[in-house]
Amino acid sequence: MSLRPAHWLLLLRLAALVALATSAALMADYLAPEPTFCGAGTGCAHVRSSGYGYIELPGLPTIPMPLLGIAAFSAALGASLIPDAQRRARASIPIAGLLALGGLALIFLQVLVIGHVCAFCVVVDLCALVIGGAALGLRGDGWEESAREELTETFIIDSDQLMAESQRLRGVWREDSRVYTPPNPLIAAERHFLFRLKPWVWAALGVLAVGAPLLWPTVRQSPSVPDAIAHLYVPGKINVIEFADFQCPHCRDLHGRLTELLREYDGVHFERRHVPLPMHAGAQEAARAALCAEQQGRGEAMADHLFSAEDLSRAANRAAAERLGLELGRFDACVVDPATDARIAGDIDLLREAGFEGLPTTYVGGQRILGAERTEVFRDALDRAARGDDLLGVPGWAYVLACLVAVIALVSIGWNQLSRNPEQLARQQRRARTTRSRLDRSSK
Repeated sequence: MSLRPAHWLLLLRLAALVALATSAALMADYLAPEPTFCGAGTGCAHVRSSGYGYIELPGLPTIPMPLLGIAAFSAALGASLIPDAQRRARASIPIAGLLALGGLALIFLQVLVIGHVCAFCVVVDLCALVIGGAALGLRGDGWEESAREELTETFIIDSDQLMAESQRLRGVWREDSRVYTPPNPLIAAERHFLFRLKPWVWAALGVLAVGAPLLWPTVRQSPSVPDAIAHLYVPGKINVIEFADFQCPHCRDLHGRLTELLREYDGVHFERRHVPLPMHAGAQEAARAALCAEQQGRGEAMADHLFSAEDLSRAANRAAAERLGLELGRFDACVVDPATDARIAGDIDLLREAGFEGLPTTYVGGQRILGAERTEVFRDALDRAARGDDLLGVPGWAYVLACLVAVIALVSIGWNQLSRNPEQLARQQRRARTTRSRLDRSSK
């Protein structure tokens, strides 16, 4: 059973909406402090960090691939809404062709080059192929037929009009005529309502498809802080727990900015926990030096040095302890004390229990921030913790329900505009069927 042109057009638009929503979800992960839709360690994260997740052009800001997808699929949806059939075809065909080629290329890129497959990316790429296929299905007169079927305003031809055109039923009919298209327009009211949605409804659905995923990371409830982390919190304080490695480049980048930012707030309870990564040769010695300096009340001063030092060997750390005025006998004993390594192992286990995904990991009140995010991200988290609303937000089920209600409302409005008087349409159908039967009998 071949699809009618209206079916191909509907398929194209639905694929564009799905691609827009999925691209927006990916874009939200690119912008948020931590992934909301695709967690760390997933195929999405690998693609995002592979270098192929961004487009870099000389003299221009870096462009995330999901942003390019939002622009491309918005263009595809917008082109499909152009009223004039010829202009619609001229705009839609090249866009659909480029999307199909791009989707196919990106699938091969993930499989053959990156070696990881992002599920969300594959959905977007498949939608691009569907749009290309739908445009192919509309080739020839399909664009004109779909536009004519969509834009026709009369559901039921009045029986008096049908009587005046009785010659058509007696066989007088030009095959190239565009006045009527079999089957008889009498049954046009039985067409599926999605084929008759107003263009502005489709545009509004596109805005919702993009806006809902982008807004979700901002309004959602923060995940509950793990109990192991919450036990470190001090009631009535702005609690900040940082897990870091002194040799980690991202940890070094964050240290100075976070230190300056915390000075702007009163009542901050800050703890640094040490997670030296095996790949960093000096990280373990640096963590020991920080803990031993902390015993003598100079932990932050030692941390400032360690985050900027090139040499993190035991001898270099001891020299730094001497410059800071530490008692070297106590410092040396602490460095070789098995209890110091036990504390470091405990910090590592603590982060693993909470869910280790990368460094630095910082808990600010009820929010976890993964990586060396922008200073504004940490400022917002500190402000929310200071106000005590860091645990507020919209539950996921409520947000999904609100989006579904919005979709139903938009579709209902579009449908109601097309069938304002169902009783009148029913009466017209009955009259038309009676007239059609009478004309059929008279033509025999």
